[in-house]
Amino acid sequence: SASSNARIVALLAWVLLGLDALSDLRARITSLRLSGSESVAAFSRIIAGLIALIFEVADASVDPDISRLLVSLFNLVEGKEFAGQERAVGALHFGAGRCDGPLKERLLYLIDAQARSFEVFLQFADASPHRKWAAMENEDYTAKLLQLRELLRAAPPGAVLDPALSDPWFACCSGRITAIWSIQRDLVESLQQHCATLIAKAEEALLDSEGLLCSLRDAQLPRADAVDRFFDPHLAIEQSLSFAAAVPESSQRPRSLIELLQAQSRHLADMEAELASAKRALAERKVIERAKGMIMARFGLSEDEAYGRLRKASMDRNTRLVDMAEVLLAKAIPF
Repeated sequence: SASSNARIVALLAWVLLGLDALSDLRARITSLRLSGSESVAAFSRIIAGLIALIFEVADASVDPDISRLLVSLFNLVEGKEFAGQERAVGALHFGAGRCDGPLKERLLYLIDAQARSFEVFLQFADASPHRKWAAMENEDYTAKLLQLRELLRAAPPGAVLDPALSDPWFACCSGRITAIWSIQRDLVESLQQHCATLIAKAEEALLDSEGLLCSLRDAQLPRADAVDRFFDPHLAIEQSLSFAAAVPESSQRPRSLIELLQAQSRHLADMEAELASAKRALAERKVIERAKGMIMARFGLSEDEAYGRLRKASMDRNTRLVDMAEVLLAKAIPF
């Protein structure tokens, strides 16, 4: 739609503005004019814009395969960004030599946010990304990361941490992020190939349309069964539409118009089901983000704190996060 296209163009312009400013940002970081946390926030801002752009393109797509690939890519990229932030926060945590309460809460939020993003990524991913993901989960760096996560999770605020663990933490996080990046490249390549295939098919169909119409006009096609059903007073109209077309006498015979319409109808139904599944995942994401924003505005909380409160409410009521978000947005419960 025009509104979707306008949002995509506006977001693209905004992202390009941030990318153009990268050189200046790097110079400020090199000259130590930005703190570590300010640097992370600046890069996260740019990456968030790129992720939002993928989301908008996926939401505007009308091809189910493209939507599925974009939803998978969106969640993988978002999860990788959370993994990058986790690496930075954890390294800062270990480097400080002491468990900091707010930093720990941030880390736990990032771990949980990754899990949500990667779950949706795997839901829409093909077999190849699934295999690569399973292989990554069995690597030594993943086992080491889980071990260090548990150490930080178990540490109470103020507890002493070993600064020497900062390097192993950074190394295992980096190994995992590199593996995720490899999967991301495969997804982008698959998306590009699928787009090229769709364009080629559309061009082929356009060139073949005149020949198809001529073959349908000139062919002598059996239609007695269809005519009999049309005039059968004992057959409801909706049933007469669902007849099985006659078996062609030759594989070279052009299909009847009714056969073509039936095949197209089945194809469209399959496409609509696949597209609905991808759109539902995007819609659920929007609902959760809106609910989180409402909590942040109402109680003056950070994003991490708002998500934690929403998640706790969903767990207390034994309901899905998106269902809890919908209830909150409908103001059906006090929060």
